[in-house]
Amino acid sequence: MADRLAWTDGQLYVGEALVTSQNGVSINDGSEKTDYQKGSIELTSHRILWKDKSAQVELPLSSIVCCEKKDASIIS
Repeated sequence: MADRLAWTDGQLYVGEALVTSQNGVSINDGSEKTDYQKGSIELTSHRILWKDKSAQVELPLSSIVCCEKKDASIIS
């Protein structure tokens, strides 16, 4: 996962548009949890921006192979 994520200042690029945003989102690498848990996410026309109080990273849409929605559980 580390080879696909990059630190970012969160500013949109020229020609990039915000599509939607959501709070309480975690980024996992397959079944493996990452350090990026329960942050805010913004989907743009070019990438996914994830942030919490201590980190802000970007993931280019071109590096995403698949995704799935996983509902939050009380136990996790």
